[in-house]
Amino acid sequence: MVALCRKYGISRQTGYKWVHRYQQLGCCAHALTDLSRMPHNHPWATDQELVDLVIRARKRWPNWGPVTLHQWLKRVNPRVPIPAPSMYEPAPSLKVRAPKRLQRPGSRPPTRTQLLPLS
Repeated sequence: MVALCRKYGISRQTGYKWVHRYQQLGCCAHALTDLSRMPHNHPWATDQELVDLVIRARKRWPNWGPVTLHQWLKRVNPRVPIPAPSMYEPAPSLKVRAPKRLQRPGSRPPTRTQLLPLS
């Protein structure tokens, strides 16, 4: 086994892992490929029902901030554990974003060159 692993430039641990997997799976093409390292379950994931509720609330009340949303969720679902307010804004884990507000043309703040006096 040592000579075989040295010949192919892999560690003995990888060599034994591939042999064991080949014996388990047989002559499959994916027996010698790397398997996904993604976990099979996510114990700390937010419940999908709560995610849907937050998404509906964000659409209905787009001006509400994370603290207001958190208080509302605690009132609506007093027995359900609600995550911290930081989960709602900008909510990368929930993929919930507040709708962008449109700016009126010409309402942008002046740039530095507009503020400098001409000399």
